[in-house]
Amino acid sequence: VENTVESNEVPMCACMEDMKIKVSRADCTQIDVRLTFNIKYERGSLRASPGNDLHVEFKSCQGTNPSNENDQLNDLASHMFKLYKEGKISEEAKDAVFDTLVGYAEPGNYANEEACTRAYEDAIGDQYFTPTDEWLQVYGKGSQEDSANTYLEFFGPDSPYLPREGNFYIRRLCVDCGDSHKDIIYKRLTPLPDGFSIFDYFLGEWASQDNELNEDFELYSNMLDALAERNQWTFCNYDDNSGFPRDCGPDGFVGGQWNSLTRGGRKNYGFYVYRANVDTEPPLPWLQVYGKGSQEDPANTYFEFFGPDS
Repeated sequence: VENTVESNEVPMCACMEDMKIKVSRADCTQIDVRLTFNIKYERGSLRASPGNDLHVEFKSCQGTNPSNENDQLNDLASHMFKLYKEGKISEEAKDAVFDTLVGYAEPGNYANEEACTRAYEDAIGDQYFTPTDEWLQVYGKGSQEDSANTYLEFFGPDSPYLPREGNFYIRRLCVDCGDSHKDIIYKRLTPLPDGFSIFDYFLGEWASQDNELNEDFELYSNMLDALAERNQWTFCNYDDNSGFPRDCGPDGFVGGQWNSLTRGGRKNYGFYVYRANVDTEPPLPWLQVYGKGSQEDPANTYFEFFGPDS
């Protein structure tokens, strides 16, 4: 089960009817079994005896993408949709699965925060706040790209969220990283010298100059640890033409978790600056002043602000 947490309410492995909360997707495995039988007609009856060649193979289940009807592997919603198209399950059974696997239309989107947000708000009635609400996105790639809500200018040298005197936080969220590197907090301790480019260090080459672990900065696996100054990472290396965090790890070398604009690396990640790095307010969201058709939303439209006294 993706994009959820392990708890008494949300088992990581369970029967569909036991899922008490919506999730974006679930993996799907099929079992292929082969066994040879010897069949003999003896004394007026057939007798079957198994051979010694039992073979059990686990494979990604086969499915049909509900959004485009292309082949789709290793996705439970797509597998159920395939069974429905073949007439092997009812429409009611298919809809019951889709009611829990709310990201069924995008089986390749493992996070699918949008689908989970809609499901939460439909069920609870309250606005859902994502894990990044205290953070302002300044760069995103792959599934984390969100141009409408990304402020690249605040990842540059004049960003008020990256004060030159130091003492600020940067966060990387990485969907396709290992568990230890899905969430990393960079806490800057020392002032940034002239010419020091956060953008280049994080997305170009992760370098050691004025950037030594536990001297100029600290790394943490979550913001609670960073604020409490506990469980600091203990290992970092640098200067290899790869971006953040090269092979830095909580307890030692961890390879293959870095990102880069020029060398490949991880494909789905975003960088964020902590809103509390400064006292000034971040850019405000847009306020709707008029809507028509599908965009009509009287409860959240402020027509008075479209007039001469706005």
